Amino acid sequence: MTYLRYQTLSGSSVNYVEFHRRMKVSELKKEVASRLSVPSKRLLLFFNNRYLDADYNLDRFNIKARDTIEVMIKPPGLTINRLRFVGPVRGYDVGREFSRDELFEYGLHRVKQCGIYANPGNQAYSIILSNQFEGDLDRGDVIVYCGQRSTDSNQITMTNNTRALARNCNVELCENGSLTFSNAWKDGGPVRVYKQIRKRTYKYAGVYKVVGYWLTTVNGRNTWKFRLVKDPDHVHTLYEPYN
Repeated sequence: MTYLRYQTLSGSSVNYVEFHRRMKVSELKKEVASRLSVPSKRLLLFFNNRYLDADYNLDRFNIKARDTIEVMIKPPGLTINRLRFVGPVRGYDVGREFSRDELFEYGLHRVKQCGIYANPGNQAYSIILSNQFEGDLDRGDVIVYCGQRSTDSNQITMTNNTRALARNCNVELCENGSLTFSNAWKDGGPVRVYKQIRKRTYKYAGVYKVVGYWLTTVNGRNTWKFRLVKDPDHVHTLYEPYN
């Protein structure tokens, strides 16, 4: 008899389930759910950072005996699309391409128009870099991103989403317009970056951190700019339920 090892993302529960090659994802989910005493619909399963989102045989995912399956337990009543993911989302690797609708439906960027996906009272979760706005700059691992513009071209105060992105910077929030910079930027909040590569198609570029921000003028309008640097070392994922 052979087994699979499973563990929750928090590492609080580690156990084993019986394994056979023709086992399906749904069977595995039921076995794990029975041991964790939760409904199977509340479980998300991952293998090698890939979300097991289809009910195929496990061998299709190249899962073998003694491999480790990671388990996320969702809060009651929530679906994967009702979670705010903070940081990288397991199962969606750097380089993967998405349509704008897929980013919304998968819970990766849950706004269809705005380039900043954020909790206005907290931090930003992700941004869209479309290169359609003058002032944006993409240098691969370093980008300069223009915040959400106000309808008042002379406004200095940040909009709610722009302020949320500023809070990702590991420094006290400052809105006086001067350069605000963090030496310990790696300790700031993670921002997923999706870059437009062609019409209606976006590529996941990875997790970036806000190094600093400042107020400048673009085409005669006051604009907050952000410098973000890629942080490949940030691998931890959290999630927040919607209010």
